[in-house]
Amino acid sequence: MGAVPGIVMGLILGLSRTTRRLLGPIFSALYPVPKIAILPLILLIFGVGDASKFVVIAIGVFFLMLYNTMSGVMQTPQIYMDVAKNAGASRLQTFRRIAFPAALPSIFTGLKLAAGSSYIIIAAAEFLGARSGVGFFIWASWQTFAVSRMFVGIVVISAMGYLTILALEALERRFVPWAKH
Repeated sequence: MGAVPGIVMGLILGLSRTTRRLLGPIFSALYPVPKIAILPLILLIFGVGDASKFVVIAIGVFFLMLYNTMSGVMQTPQIYMDVAKNAGASRLQTFRRIAFPAALPSIFTGLKLAAGSSYIIIAAAEFLGARSGVGFFIWASWQTFAVSRMFVGIVVISAMGYLTILALEALERRFVPWAKH
């Protein structure tokens, strides 16, 4: 939910200096706000449950994807953009054939960072505003001093993160075959 808008905005900001100048300061001001700090507001709006967890994760993922994608687009060699322009490529063609493929390695880096961050955010969100989930399990175990159960929850999150990274690396090998793996 946060990755797709982050990728789209990253592509837009990476391709447009004017948009980057207008929206960049807003994103720069919002990014450092701890996502858990806004959880109480999100709980007021969406209630205790899955919706609030999805929203807080989407917000955290959005910024990682935005900045990684924008960076990937901005690192595209200018010669590629100049060749496309001289060949008469439209903005859509430049986007589809040059900017997006050039940003893919950075997008996958962002996805890996976002996956890890999302597990951190979900655990913290479940500490505070949930009645189920691995984070809730860890917190409930801590409250009852069931240290071994707490470690089970930590190992489960670690295994889920590891499997997510493996899946993302497999997708990266499939969709970014030119990158060094």
